Amino acid sequence: MNKLILVISLSLFTLYGYSGGIYKVINKGNVDKLQKFFDNGGDINKEIEFDEEFIVHPLSYAVSMEQLAIVEWFIKHKDKLDNPKHRISEAFILSISNEGNDISKLLYEQEPDINDACANCHAHNALQVAIVYGKLDWYNILKPQTDLLYLSV
Repeated sequence: MNKLILVISLSLFTLYGYSGGIYKVINKGNVDKLQKFFDNGGDINKEIEFDEEFIVHPLSYAVSMEQLAIVEWFIKHKDKLDNPKHRISEAFILSISNEGNDISKLLYEQEPDINDACANCHAHNALQVAIVYGKLDWYNILKPQTDLLYLSV
């Protein structure tokens, strides 16, 4: 009986816990498993905590792992995100620091608030991240739309 309880407990932990939940699904880029996770009541808004310093929303984590199919799934289900405008804005800002330009373009099409601050980008806005990472193409797109009063030294 104790063995059965242990097996059930480990199974539940694997399904919903840190090591087997949304974190693992995003790492593998498995959209079908993400859909199952969601359909089975998994929380797509529960932030992934790696340590006290690095806590990230699953959408931003998918961006940082450059999982385009997962990002597309989140956009398709953006109405299920808590504060979707901010989540998409933050993910877009983070995407500028990555090489995945397709993800940046996809998120930009969602009309993010480029003046929003990204917690995982030292509270920078999109233009600041474009400058820091030398993304001249994004700099030229974002500069006319950026509230330059926000920028500080």
